[in-house]
Amino acid sequence: MKDIIQIFGPPCTGKGIQSKILESTGLFKQISTGDLFSKIKQSMEPKDLALEMIRLDSIGEYYPDELTVNAFKYELDNTYKIPIADGIPRTEDQIYMLNEFTDTRYIFNLKVPSKVCNRRMAHRATNDPNKSQELDPTIRKKRLIFYKNNTEPLL
Repeated sequence: MKDIIQIFGPPCTGKGIQSKILESTGLFKQISTGDLFSKIKQSMEPKDLALEMIRLDSIGEYYPDELTVNAFKYELDNTYKIPIADGIPRTEDQIYMLNEFTDTRYIFNLKVPSKVCNRRMAHRATNDPNKSQELDPTIRKKRLIFYKNNTEPLL
């Protein structure tokens, strides 16, 4: 079992920024599922996984639980620092999967109004080609609703 810290919050609440601040102390390692997924899509390795991620991005869907947990576990196995789980768990099933190999020591819950998250996502989409699908207000709304209905109740 590996001890982890979990950071929660809707899209664009600053989870990554807060994780990077903690990481700068030298004691922690941010494991961002978003960064992991971007790396897979940019390298196109493995190709079938990258293509599935791109397809899901185009319709604003989150990735399946098993894909997310396996990517996280791979990265977790390659760090000796205290890991900060950024972007996982998002669902109840992910919690059960994570509990097989992790022990959560602390949870941070970032709260930002939905209107602010929506505005931040739109801004991010104009600056990050990996997030261009967030230019679509329907996709932004879908992501916020997913968080409210699936992730927020986990807290």
